[in-house]
Amino acid sequence: MKQKTIKQIMSIMLAMVMLITLFPTSPIPASAAVIGGRNTQTVSTVHYYGRDALSALTNSTALLYAYDQLAAGVEISADSITVYNGTNAITQAEIKMVMDVYRRDYAHHFWLGDSYQIYSSATSVVRIKPTYTMTGTDLETAKTIFEQKVTNILSGITNSMSEYEKELYLHDKLAGMITYVESTHAHNAYGALVEGKAVCEGYAEALQYLLQRVGIQSFLASGASIDPRTGTPVGHEWNYIRIDGKYYHVDLTWNDQGENLFHAYFNQTDAVIQEDHMVSTTEYALPVCNSTTAQYFTGKDEYLDHYTVDMVGQLLKENDRKVHVYIPGTVNDFISWYQTNIRDIGTEAGITGGFSYGYTTLGREVILYILTNEDDKIHLKGDVNGDGKITIVDVNRANLHFKNKSILSGDEFLCADVNGDGKITIVDVNRMNLHFKNKNKLW
Repeated sequence: MKQKTIKQIMSIMLAMVMLITLFPTSPIPASAAVIGGRNTQTVSTVHYYGRDALSALTNSTALLYAYDQLAAGVEISADSITVYNGTNAITQAEIKMVMDVYRRDYAHHFWLGDSYQIYSSATSVVRIKPTYTMTGTDLETAKTIFEQKVTNILSGITNSMSEYEKELYLHDKLAGMITYVESTHAHNAYGALVEGKAVCEGYAEALQYLLQRVGIQSFLASGASIDPRTGTPVGHEWNYIRIDGKYYHVDLTWNDQGENLFHAYFNQTDAVIQEDHMVSTTEYALPVCNSTTAQYFTGKDEYLDHYTVDMVGQLLKENDRKVHVYIPGTVNDFISWYQTNIRDIGTEAGITGGFSYGYTTLGREVILYILTNEDDKIHLKGDVNGDGKITIVDVNRANLHFKNKSILSGDEFLCADVNGDGKITIVDVNRMNLHFKNKNKLW
């Protein structure tokens, strides 16, 4: 996640600063805003979480005035935005907080740059000078294309859908559209929706705007997530989403694992998200997420608060020997139990001959696979893409899985699991590489 930069410029005389005024000094009423693209039929009234949070703070009159001016000013790409109403002073620390809140509410302002200048008098911040990544006809064209993409996606939403169903549809739709990759616009909603390329910011901001367009409140969550390969925190962004009056965490970036779509981080609680995410502290109150009502696996057979051979075997049988399960207990204990009992589980799944098995984990979600010997004939060991040979392409695919960058499943997973231990490790990658280099053939 990119770091925001702020250039601060102090003016000498209040009179000089007050000459530059773009907006009237009366606050713009925006406790709720009507959002919707031009020439589109989907228009919703959204109460922004961040603005409501500012209203509960001391000096709220000044904070809300600055927030509303920023939102209105960026909407029209104003060169300079007055943030002081002439009565209620606002400090530099407060304007930075307001900018943070506004950005988290207005994720669809994709043309706003990262840096901005602050102009102050002796008593108050007076105005902000933003930077923009697009302007003029380029911006107008981009907005039109952006809204066309949004309209196309929202065509799959119906009035009969519940908030949960709308959220799930948009989550899964975006996962199928976006590739996790750096690009010019990867850090905003435009990159995600128009170009299909994004990193965490683009994923979260695209999801937020679509949710707002169908009347569901969302607020960007900012902090860090733990890299499972190194155990170190990495800057990250995801969403707070309100479903039927209750707030949840949703991390679309993590759920989208290429060929595998997970829901491990779909409508999660604070307790679960904090197992591998860290939320940045703020001067304002963040949503409290303590409900499991809308958690993806709640009420499903795949929610395994306890498990038996019969239970897991039947789930595999009913789901064509591939099933996503959720483990509220210790995941490693479940994996050990699964490996120990795999023969009996396979029998319960209706398999009479030999078979291979595997699993893939993300958070508390586990994908279980069983492949029969007949299925296994589809590919040779190490031949991930099934072209009859092991090339650098196969080696790279296995390596990306090992690094948790692009998860393999089904036949591809089992072919990359060269030593048959149920997981893809550096041992498998090295064995495939040796075959590719004609140093130690697998077959």
